[in-house]
Amino acid sequence: SRLALSASDLTNTNGAVNNNTILQFAQASGGAWGTIQSIGIFQHATDNATSDLFWFEVLDSSVTVNDGDFFQFNASGITWTIS
Repeated sequence: SRLALSASDLTNTNGAVNNNTILQFAQASGGAWGTIQSIGIFQHATDNATSDLFWFEVLDSSVTVNDGDFFQFNASGITWTIS
């Protein structure tokens, strides 16, 4: 699943960027999404084939997303540094 971010969703403090809002993905429908083990930030919102991967991280704990579930990161739940 994809989630579009804007500059107002993020805070940059001395090169460490974090989300300052809840980042909630669309509700899983049509079946379970499976187990989420990592996240990535891409340049393009819809096309992974032509998109650049800016950042990738394995989650501390995997999350199982079943049909009807919402997957989200709480505010300040993600922090990354891009150098």
